[in-house]
Amino acid sequence: MKKFLSLILLIILGFNVKSQTPLTEAVDFTATDCYGEEEINLFDILDRGQYVFMDLFFYTCGPCQKVAPIVVEAYEAFGCNNHDVFFMEVGISNQDTDDICQWWAERYGVEYPTISIEGGGSEIKNIYTPPGSGAGYPTSILIAPDRKIVLQDINYDSIEVHGTKFIIESFEAFGIKQNSCEPLPIPEKPVVYAEATSDTTIIVTWNAVENASTYTLYQDTDIIAQNLTDTTYTMTALLEGIEYCFAVTASNRMGESEMSEEVCEKTLSVEGLDEMELNAFTVYPNPASTEVKIISNIEGKAEINIFDMTGRLVKNIHVSDMSDVTINVSDIEKGMYLININGKKEKVVILN
Repeated sequence: MKKFLSLILLIILGFNVKSQTPLTEAVDFTATDCYGEEEINLFDILDRGQYVFMDLFFYTCGPCQKVAPIVVEAYEAFGCNNHDVFFMEVGISNQDTDDICQWWAERYGVEYPTISIEGGGSEIKNIYTPPGSGAGYPTSILIAPDRKIVLQDINYDSIEVHGTKFIIESFEAFGIKQNSCEPLPIPEKPVVYAEATSDTTIIVTWNAVENASTYTLYQDTDIIAQNLTDTTYTMTALLEGIEYCFAVTASNRMGESEMSEEVCEKTLSVEGLDEMELNAFTVYPNPASTEVKIISNIEGKAEINIFDMTGRLVKNIHVSDMSDVTINVSDIEKGMYLININGKKEKVVILN
């Protein structure tokens, strides 16, 4: 009889208590899904750039049952954990065992991880809805990649009335985009270019690779820098007249690309610096979209060639005055190109 009354009390609380967590910033945890197949670490997911939508429930909770199929639809609308959002369910009552959570997942078509009280639900409940917090269930929490809790009090009356549309609009307010369930592809390998700018400095540049979130720069086989988001890196404190070789990989949460083709460049000798100054020029803006400007100390007429990274000539221009040159690049496809002046000096320009 006591168990029955406790169960009735849980159901009443599930309908009437406002859903919320007292936290404003995420606390890490590691848990295992109810099938024992997947280990989930919260910060690992956030660190790979995904939001986390965590839905705390208990299986006899009426509102939880009503919301479950709507959350499943939102999971599918936002790419089935393959894109911007990672969904998980967390059972919080002592009755939400592995077996019950498996039943829950199968009944409502939940394909994302469901964590039972045995797999870590108890710890998660105590972190996010501790005793005395006044939280009710279902409690849904949206955590941003910077570990801030950005949504913690979803109006379930609105969900019941407006369905998945309400969750979609709530997510899109944070710039989260809907996506297909197709997994994000591993990025293609970058195309890399290196240019010596002094006797101690080489600038390494590469193209922005589709679906890449970060890049790793290698010198020979050693990692020089990783988790780069820019597409250029300046190597300094190098030795005069020495050749250095570089390669770059592109990564996202699905994995790392093959290593780019290695490029090698020799730092300038002191004797070559005067010639470099004589033929120096600057390209801006870089990256560019419609036009680039060239400022140089090259005098008189000049021939300007633009090559793609395979060496194919895409544009040839003859100018009578190199002091102020503007080139229309709106007719050139996006990518990384070399601008060559008089066949002597080259600069990389990225078109986006």
